[in-house]
Amino acid sequence: MRAPAGQPPRVAPRRPWYDRQVASTQQRGSRERGGASGSDGGFPVGEALDEALADLERKIERVRTLYDQYFMGIEKIEPQVARKEVARTMLLYAQHHIRNTGQRFRFHSLQQKWNIYATLWNRTMREIEAGTYRRDVARVQRKLAREGIEVPEEVAIELKMRR
Repeated sequence: MRAPAGQPPRVAPRRPWYDRQVASTQQRGSRERGGASGSDGGFPVGEALDEALADLERKIERVRTLYDQYFMGIEKIEPQVARKEVARTMLLYAQHHIRNTGQRFRFHSLQQKWNIYATLWNRTMREIEAGTYRRDVARVQRKLAREGIEVPEEVAIELKMRR
């Protein structure tokens, strides 16, 4: 029904704050997790979490070996897809609270290991991009020694070449 001309429209009166219904703790928890059913969206618990952490550990080791192969020159491209997959999994697990102390300790240990590897890989990638990576410098030294060319002293100091 419309309000008569010249009068403001009628609005239903608002109920006071103390008279409104409040969502239960269970309803709020499921809403915060993004679901309405109250489930964790497939986050593993118990024995399944142990298996998931073992799988995550295997994936971390696989990415480490791929990076080792890349830095040795065996692989030609950086293993970014595998790295992103593990990083995504780590982020997913970090967003959930792991109740079991042993499992939480194991996850945090894996997280520390992953962060150490990521720091090492980032530093090595910076060295490769800057041209100061040991393997590349040693390769240049061998090539110059074969050709009998002397490296200028300032270049040798900058590249940390042994004399």
